[in-house]
Amino acid sequence: MKADSLCRFGADYDLWKTSDPADDLPDLPEVTEERAESLAECVINHASDTAIAKRLTSYYLADQDQYHQDREDYEARFDQYDGPDFD
Repeated sequence: MKADSLCRFGADYDLWKTSDPADDLPDLPEVTEERAESLAECVINHASDTAIAKRLTSYYLADQDQYHQDREDYEARFDQYDGPDFD
C-alpha cells in the first residue's frame, strides 16, 4: 500500500517528504546596533523587572567579562554616593 501511494505522487513527493523544512525558512535579519537598541527598549518597556533581571542574568552568565566590568562600574558609583543631601 505504501509503495502504491509513493508511485501515485511521484518523485516530487519523495523529495518534499525528505527535504528539511528549515531550508524553506527565510534567513534571520542581521543584528545591527539600531535593531538591538530598538528591541532592548521594547523589552524594557513591556517586561517586568523580574523578566529583565532574568535576561540580564543570562547575559552575564554568557559574558563574564561584561559582568566584571559592570560590577566594577556599579561599585565605583556606590562608593562615590554620599547619600541624600538634606541641607
